[in-house]
Amino acid sequence: SAPGRGDYQYVLAVALLAAREPRRAAAAIDKALLAYTNFPSALIAKGTIAIAEAQEVAQGGGEKASGAGDADGGAAAEDPEAKVQALLKKASESFAKAAEIAPKYGPAHLALAEAKLLAGDADGAKEAIGKALEIDPKLAEAHLKLAALHMQSRDVAKAKASIEEALK
Repeated sequence: SAPGRGDYQYVLAVALLAAREPRRAAAAIDKALLAYTNFPSALIAKGTIAIAEAQEVAQGGGEKASGAGDADGGAAAEDPEAKVQALLKKASESFAKAAEIAPKYGPAHLALAEAKLLAGDADGAKEAIGKALEIDPKLAEAHLKLAALHMQSRDVAKAKASIEEALK
C-alpha cells in the first residue's frame, strides 16, 4: 500500500529533529500520531523531541520549546527546572507507551532508560536497560548506557565489563 499522511509526518518529524527544530518536529509527530496512535517509532520520536526541548530549555532557550509544561497550569513555564522535568516526564510517558505497545522492541526500552537517566532515576534507567538487554543481549548501546551508569556509581570494574560486552 502507498505511504499515508502519517508516514510522511513521521519522516518529516525525524528530519526536523535532526535539523534541531524540536518545535516543528513536535507538530509533525503529533500529526503522525493522529493517523497512527499506536506507532512505536513515532512515540519514540515524540519522546526524543521532548528530550531535545528539555535540553533547549536547560540551555536557556525555553522560548523556542513547545509548551510541554501546560499540563501543570503554566507553572513550569515560569520555572525552567520545572519545565525541564515536565518535558522529561512527557518523554518517559511516550517511551513507556512505545514499550507497552511493542514490548519486544529493545529501542523503546532503551529510550525509556535515557529519559529516566536524564531525570535522575538511575534505578529506573537500569531496569529499562535490563529489559532492552533481555530482548537483545547484543544491543551495544544498552551496554554502553549501563557502563555510564556504573561509572556514575564509580564501579569501574562493572563499567569496563559493560564496555567489553558492547564491543563483542
